[in-house]
Amino acid sequence: RKGSNQNSSSTSSSSSDSVLINGLLPGTGSAEAVVAAAEELVQQGVTAIKVKVGRRPNPAHDAAVVYTLHKALSHRNISLVADANRAWTLEQALQFGTALVAAAPVADGDSASNDSCSSSILAYIEEPTRDPADMAAFYAETGIPVAVDESIEEGLLGPKARHHAHIEPLHLNPTNGLAGAVIKPSVVGGFEAAWELACWAKQQGLRVVISSSFESSVGLSALIQLAAAVDASSSDSSAASLQQQEQQDLMPNGLWKGLGGASLPRSQHDPGTTAAASAAGAAGAAAAGETSQRQQ
Repeated sequence: RKGSNQNSSSTSSSSSDSVLINGLLPGTGSAEAVVAAAEELVQQGVTAIKVKVGRRPNPAHDAAVVYTLHKALSHRNISLVADANRAWTLEQALQFGTALVAAAPVADGDSASNDSCSSSILAYIEEPTRDPADMAAFYAETGIPVAVDESIEEGLLGPKARHHAHIEPLHLNPTNGLAGAVIKPSVVGGFEAAWELACWAKQQGLRVVISSSFESSVGLSALIQLAAAVDASSSDSSAASLQQQEQQDLMPNGLWKGLGGASLPRSQHDPGTTAAASAAGAAGAAAAGETSQRQQ
């Protein structure tokens, strides 16, 4: 839908019969405007929302907007995440995190720990620090889980993490704050590379998000099929099973061939299972009238 704030990121859901679509909120504007945009997304059926941060002059202002958004959506089953795109130094990121943590118990009359307060507001924040090596320190100080996006694209984290001239591979995992992995197939090297990363992320116990870059409606439909396949693998997500799938270099249920027209994931074969296909059509229609933006 032209002018919509719904982006083309898709995330694996709790059922392979459907794919959750992330709604995207801008990182500028008043808290009231952001809440109004979020309400519109919720009315469209969105159940996961990402809000951009790091574009306001003061990180504490971002925290206030995020908390206001959390309060407005708290009576609904909405998963809220933030994305800083490495906008902040560690000090600035900590300003955001400590302001967000401080707001929750004061406003809610709760004396719970920092970890429980912060995680109840945000499922995670993507790449909060300019230096990705600072993400563990951010989590240690604030209790807010983090997710990786650019760090995966740069090969700093993953099954084939490589050494760089000035940056070592990240020592980041669920024990020191890592909660999610955002994977863009068109950036990481295609569907097979994305599948390998998704298998690795699932082995780590991470939330896997399949995201777009510059795809058309046709490309978005393919990404939704991949997200459905990633989710379908959750039914047999033991480390041994995932390792076997990865070693076979094949996506489940012939998805790779399916993208070429041979076969589709099992969820698409089952009679009466049309939610994923409907989601693909809806996402394609939504994307057809809008310009895809990088920075997702």
